[in-house]
Amino acid sequence: MKIDKLINFSTFEFNWTEIEKIPEFKKLKSCKQNPKWHKEGDGLTHTIMTCNAAIEQCKLQFWDEYWTKVLLTSALFHDIGKATTTHQGKDGRWHAYGHEFESEKITRRILWDENCEFREDVCALVKYHMLALQLFDSKDQLGKIAEISRKVPSMYVLMLLKNCDILGSVQEDEIGRESDLTKMESLSEIIHRMSCGFAPFPDYVHEYKDYINMQTKKHITVYVMIGLPGSGKSTYAQKLVDKGEADIIISRDSIREQLGYCGKDEKVVLSKEKENKVTKAFNEMILDAASEGKRIIIDNLNLKFEYRNSYKSLLSNYYIEWKYIYVEAENLSVNMARRASQITENVFKEMINKLEWPTIDEYKEKENFIIVMT
Repeated sequence: MKIDKLINFSTFEFNWTEIEKIPEFKKLKSCKQNPKWHKEGDGLTHTIMTCNAAIEQCKLQFWDEYWTKVLLTSALFHDIGKATTTHQGKDGRWHAYGHEFESEKITRRILWDENCEFREDVCALVKYHMLALQLFDSKDQLGKIAEISRKVPSMYVLMLLKNCDILGSVQEDEIGRESDLTKMESLSEIIHRMSCGFAPFPDYVHEYKDYINMQTKKHITVYVMIGLPGSGKSTYAQKLVDKGEADIIISRDSIREQLGYCGKDEKVVLSKEKENKVTKAFNEMILDAASEGKRIIIDNLNLKFEYRNSYKSLLSNYYIEWKYIYVEAENLSVNMARRASQITENVFKEMINKLEWPTIDEYKEKENFIIVMT
């Protein structure tokens, strides 16, 4: 779905006829909400009111086109997860616990063929929009603001999105709504003083630990490839080796072939026992390469944080310069064509749901995260 079919960014107009053709938005029309926070009615009405508030914010801001696009799109998708998470509790009220995380997944799936940096900036704002107001009452307010600033593209835009969310709601207690807006104003002032509105606040603790590790541990470079099957990861990894920027490519697919579990370029589903053997050989190859001081490329899907973090645990005795390389095909149909008869569209969509976009907490420096479109 191309976003310009849904929003005209030059005129700040939303095409609600097209938007309501998307199943999740259609469901929002009948999605009930807790009247304590949403006396305006159903989920779609709230979304429309939030988008109208975002339009007014964009008219007030002296922004470039990119941030206007991000804010309006985030406003549109921020509560789309309510379509599948809303239920009536024992208290008789309607709740949508965890809707922000479901909203992130649905947003990513619908906007998959958009520019991935824009898509992921929107996804991050959608995912964390509920945290924005909670920061005010946090016991470690400054620490939490610093932490979230390393997970979203802009704390300033996150604050604006939450403002729009509040303005797009009619609470039972209007005084409470005004109080929420005052809290957001206070948080925005703190963020301004911390200078983390459009840049992440430094993680001084980890920076110090990294400094100590740099002095005491053996240095190696590890490239972590990330992307769906058929995105072009392996091709890009081989180019790095050919150019002399890396020494060895290690992948579970290659190990499966070496162990005789599959043929070249064949994709198979193995038993748990066999996958454990693959993991053992995979880890041994990484440790052997690290002991020799080689520059390593780990060429797997690596879609989830836990997998990427496992490499850091494995290589904890080394000081690593981590370089993340995310590779994405022009659109999902390209992935499917490259993996014809091997992977179904539904499996690809499940993988998209599992993608956990890397944050600066993982790769530390912005120049160490590279996005490649193929």
